[in-house]
Amino acid sequence: MRNWESSRKVASTLVLALLGLGYLVGVAKLATSVGVAPEQVRARYAAKPEPTGFAESLTALLDDTPEISREKLIHVAHTHMIPYTLVFGLCALFIVHFRWRPGARIGFMAVFALSIPLDFVSMAATRFVHPWFYMAILASGLAFGACLAITIFWSFFELWLAKEK
Repeated sequence: MRNWESSRKVASTLVLALLGLGYLVGVAKLATSVGVAPEQVRARYAAKPEPTGFAESLTALLDDTPEISREKLIHVAHTHMIPYTLVFGLCALFIVHFRWRPGARIGFMAVFALSIPLDFVSMAATRFVHPWFYMAILASGLAFGACLAITIFWSFFELWLAKEK
C-alpha cells in the first residue's frame, strides 16, 4: 500500500477514518442507550422476570425499558447485518493488502467476520437461553471493534509509514 499513488492513499485514509468515526459514534449511542458495563448489557438483553404481585406489576408497567422480543431481535439483526457486513467487506479490501503471512490474514478476517453474527446470536441466547450469554455479546462487540481498529491503524501504517519494498 505504501507504493500506491497519492490520490489512492488519501482516499483510503479518508474511508478508514470515516469508518472509525462511524464506529465511535455507534459506541457512543450504545453507551447512552444501553450502557457498556457488563451488568447493563446483561440487564438489557436478559429475560425480564414475570411480575408476582400488584407492586411488581405497577413497576413493570412504568418501566421505560422496552421488552426485548423475538421480533425486536430479528429486526435489530436484519437492520445491522448488512451495514456491518459492508464495513467488513470494505476492511477486507485493505486486509488483503497487508504484508502479513496469508494464514494470519485469513485468520484475522475469519475472527472479524464471525464477530458479526456472533453478536446477534448471543443477544438471542441471552434473552431466550440464559442471561450468562451476555458475556458473548461483550466479547463479539470487542472483537469487532478491535478488528476494525487494527485494520484502520495497520492500514495507516502501511499507507504512510512502512518501508517501501
